Amino acid sequence: MGGDGDALDNNAIIVTDACCCMYDGCLFGDGCIGCMASETMCCLEMEFCCKQGAESLCCVCCAIRCVSPTVCIKSQGQMCCLAGAAAIPCDEEVPCMVGTCGIICYPTIAICKTLGDITGNSGGDAPPAEQAHSRLAQGPPLRGLAAPPVAVRTSAASATHRGRAAGGAWAGMAGIAGLCLAATAAAGRRAARTTVLRRLRIAGKEIPRNKPIAYALNCAIFGTGIKSCKHICHQIGIDPNKRTFQLSEDEELRLVDEYAKWTVENPLRRMITANIKLLKSVNHERAIRMEKGLPVRHQVTRNNAKTARVLNPGRIGL
Repeated sequence: MGGDGDALDNNAIIVTDACCCMYDGCLFGDGCIGCMASETMCCLEMEFCCKQGAESLCCVCCAIRCVSPTVCIKSQGQMCCLAGAAAIPCDEEVPCMVGTCGIICYPTIAICKTLGDITGNSGGDAPPAEQAHSRLAQGPPLRGLAAPPVAVRTSAASATHRGRAAGGAWAGMAGIAGLCLAATAAAGRRAARTTVLRRLRIAGKEIPRNKPIAYALNCAIFGTGIKSCKHICHQIGIDPNKRTFQLSEDEELRLVDEYAKWTVENPLRRMITANIKLLKSVNHERAIRMEKGLPVRHQVTRNNAKTARVLNPGRIGL
């Protein structure tokens, strides 16, 4: 009989695979004939048993009863020589273990050992005949010598100890995962600090990095159209379709030196404003037509002159 009153002796199971709060293995001996299952949720327990030599349950082979809650969910099962169990959180019958193929790595190193040997409770759930056999194998104490004291731990203290050990294992794994995430984030921040992206500024304007250089110059700088930008790139030996972030430092310096020869941005705006004011001061025909919102180069205005009507009055107001 198991430690929680069911028909499965967990300490006799040879553990083959385990992952934290669940394990499975093989069961040999007198208790391997038959099948059983036990399910527990909080204080409600259901048990089914068809094993040779097991005590009858309240409904012959099945029972539902209320028990003192020790876990949230627990499941145990056996089919002949195959058995397994799982529990959340871990308890004395389902301790926290890690292993595979019969090799257990945690809480101790063991190969093809029973659960009782792994947890140190090899005699707790064993049948009385096996316990008597183990006591006879040890032999009687020698006369004149007192038997050495044996530390006996109660089941409640043992369960508390294993619960703390399982909690410590979970806390340790969570701490390791947190440290790994923190180290990864710190490495990313250091890489971001050390990686400095060069910015290309011409005539006080920052050039877009992901566009071809000719189109980036056309978008960013006032005073040079796409044709002029391509002409400048060909003149200093730069491919107009090359992206801005692909330029070398020497190519960037040649661009800056070439644009220093051109009148762009604020100087060009001031020049346009001065020319318009001069035409207005002499009452020139172009200034008059511009003030009326008409095209200044004698275009036909009978049908359409929307651009001139929108832009020219604003230019006169400069």
